[in-house]
Amino acid sequence: MYKVTVFAKSFCPHCKATKELFAQLNIPIQVHNLDTMEDGADIQAALLELTNQKTVPNVFIKGKHLGGNGECILKTFLKVSGLYLTRWLSWNKTIMIQKMLLKLHIKVGYWLKCLMTLIRKVTEKISVLS
Repeated sequence: MYKVTVFAKSFCPHCKATKELFAQLNIPIQVHNLDTMEDGADIQAALLELTNQKTVPNVFIKGKHLGGNGECILKTFLKVSGLYLTRWLSWNKTIMIQKMLLKLHIKVGYWLKCLMTLIRKVTEKISVLS
């Protein structure tokens, strides 16, 4: 069973672009060329009622209506750019956490140094008084 179903017309340049997009992504698709089917006009009319989209390609993924060629390109772009953005953010967060830990380490080190100096001075005062 195919996860992607495309209702298209064999002469449509947008349909061709959609088919090529899925081919480049190595995603197998089921294509119904409405212009070569006997009941193609009836199917297109039913698709219009179902999706409120009268143009082709009309794309469904796992039975859910996605839209046409523009939506396919947009979804692909968002997914790919989102993947890179996620990788960048996770890398960026790692760097940010490392910087925060370094600052915290420096602050803790500073306060520890201050505390040790204070303890040393107090110890010196106590030994002078004894």
